[in-house]
Amino acid sequence: MANPLHNPTKDHVITDQLSWRCIMYIDETIIAGLLVVGMTIAFFGGVYVVLKKENDKHRKHH
Repeated sequence: MANPLHNPTKDHVITDQLSWRCIMYIDETIIAGLLVVGMTIAFFGGVYVVLKKENDKHRKHH
């Protein structure tokens, strides 16, 4: 009994689509990861700047 799902002409198209989806998935994951890292650094950088300004204000008064 031949495998009804096996079609030599369409197989390469399916594998091309799957490999493209894998590349797209990896790209999206990397972009999302970099975005999270960037946002985290920006957030803590902002907190640092605010705390530094507050600290400088208090040092001027004393």
